[in-house]
Amino acid sequence: MNTSVLSRLLMLLLLLLAMSTARADSIDSLRQVVKLAEGKQKTDAYNQLCQALNKEGKADEQLAVLEEWIIHERQYGDAENEGKARWKKIAVLNNFGRDEAMQAEAPVQMAWFEEHEQWERYYNTWESKASSYLYTGKVQTAMHEAQLMLEDAQKRDNDFGRVVSYILTGITYQTMGQNDAALSTLERAYNLLRSGNYEKDLFFLTCDYICQTLDAQANYQRELQLSDEWLQEINKQRQQRNNTSAYMGTLLSCHLQRASSLMGLQRYDEAWQEVAQANHCVEYINIPLTSYRILFIRARLLEAEGRATEALACLDSLEAMQLEVGGGLNMLRADVLTKLNRHAEAAQLFRQQYYMLDSVFSRDMRSQLDELSTLYQLDEQKRVSQMERSRDRSRFLLLIASIVLVALLGFLFFRYRSAKRMEQKNRELKQANDELTKANQRAEDSLKMKSDFIKSISHEIRTPLNILSGFTQVITSPNNDFQPDQLADIHRRINENTERIVKLVDKMMALSDSNTHNSLERNDYVTVREIVQEAVRMTGVTSTEQVAFDWDSQNELAFTRLFTNQKYAARALSCLLENAQKFTSEGMIAIRLLKQDTKLFIAVEDTGIGVPPDQAQQIFEEFVQLDQYSPGAGIGLSVARNIARRLGGDITLDTKYTSGARFIMTLPV
Repeated sequence: MNTSVLSRLLMLLLLLLAMSTARADSIDSLRQVVKLAEGKQKTDAYNQLCQALNKEGKADEQLAVLEEWIIHERQYGDAENEGKARWKKIAVLNNFGRDEAMQAEAPVQMAWFEEHEQWERYYNTWESKASSYLYTGKVQTAMHEAQLMLEDAQKRDNDFGRVVSYILTGITYQTMGQNDAALSTLERAYNLLRSGNYEKDLFFLTCDYICQTLDAQANYQRELQLSDEWLQEINKQRQQRNNTSAYMGTLLSCHLQRASSLMGLQRYDEAWQEVAQANHCVEYINIPLTSYRILFIRARLLEAEGRATEALACLDSLEAMQLEVGGGLNMLRADVLTKLNRHAEAAQLFRQQYYMLDSVFSRDMRSQLDELSTLYQLDEQKRVSQMERSRDRSRFLLLIASIVLVALLGFLFFRYRSAKRMEQKNRELKQANDELTKANQRAEDSLKMKSDFIKSISHEIRTPLNILSGFTQVITSPNNDFQPDQLADIHRRINENTERIVKLVDKMMALSDSNTHNSLERNDYVTVREIVQEAVRMTGVTSTEQVAFDWDSQNELAFTRLFTNQKYAARALSCLLENAQKFTSEGMIAIRLLKQDTKLFIAVEDTGIGVPPDQAQQIFEEFVQLDQYSPGAGIGLSVARNIARRLGGDITLDTKYTSGARFIMTLPV
């Protein structure tokens, strides 16, 4: 027997030993097998090693092994096994709550799956990425991903992609509290999965989300009925595979949903039995997310039974896990604290929820959901008309060929006679088309500006109004026991949001005034120092926390006198300071002075996020915001530049400044 055969036998022996043992040293044994194995045996060893590391909860080691596995399969040219390893990498990031890493990794793997036409893994990866946005509270981004996925599936005519997009849309509806729409969309996916030949994992996932939606609707009897069917299907699949450890993840979810429905029906003893069944699954899937879900349902059960102290201990353990998975943890804690008569802490949590309310956000979501509904209708119409299009295609092609032939003969006949005439007509048509294009562009720009303006102003006004309304309800509620310092904090926040609304109205009046383009009277003979001090007072920039303010009021140039309009000059400078405050979370905001010939330059510098050079002119346009999620209406810089120009100066962005942003206001001396 030669050395090669002996080596292979040794490797097989090590593999069997590693697969048959449940001890911790099986991981080391599998590592040795990976080093010795080749071809398919090496693939099996990698797979076993990843399962062992997953069971031990070693995410980083598992990711490193998956990178080795991917390289191995690439070298052997096995695209199927390479795709399997790539998908496992996405699953690990998802199961261990690595949301930022998931969002960065998913596009890379999706591009590979698309190139190799592995569509189920392509759409599953897309769904995992979009779900991570939901887990981190980015509901609008998740809905946008659902829309893009459905459009992509329609373009490829891929039913699996449609199913996954329906599931994702249903989850997003559920997250937004629109449970009727969520149930309808998820049942659409459920019916497609029932009638198609798909992996059971996707079917079980859909059952999970439907049960969650029914739970949110308090339809506990229907939830329990569906979970019974779900459990029967799981057991059927496990028997067919003759594997008691198969489908442990969905089995755990099924028991937890059953526990939730039984809790809603006040059958608490049976609910605890389901939690115990879920605990049995943890040894097979020892990842943080499973422990989190069990602890959360335990906390809900304890709270429902009136065992508030024990429920609070569970919630403390959940917060210690530091997983951003949503689920109403703060509201549950507030309910528990209320039952423990810790009203001040409960009020603080309820107050935090007020800050998360945003009616404009909900309206934007409704608009996107309406778009998705339209896409679904188009999808159904496409299916209905597909057979008709196929039947009429031949006649249509024949008609088109006849028209083209007649047109070609006519063109050849009249070509010489009408050449000059056509040339003139073409010029006229081109000119008319250019004018029409410009008019359409202006109309689109105007419509977009109007839409952006309404969204921005609604957001900027209604958000502080919601906060004011919330605090008013809290203060006027009976039996409140706020401490003086808490009342002072509430009073301060009410004043801040009132001032925020007043400032927005002032800016809108300033914008209206600045659009007149009339020059301003310059009858004030004041120092630069007086203008800066007025702008600083208007913005309160000196009291900003974590951001230092640097301004040398004793600078010789600060005493330079100008013939200007002090009120409007200070307003323009305050707009620049407010812009710096908005985009600088830490570091410094500074005012620098420079004089050159008959011009005085007032530079406002910050260490914020900065402005890309290619956006240097765009940011001065009305209602333009480079970051749509930042506060403000996008009019401050436009107002500031217009005022400066009416005073005989200007405002520009210094694109050479790289430590943040530097805006320079020029005034004539």
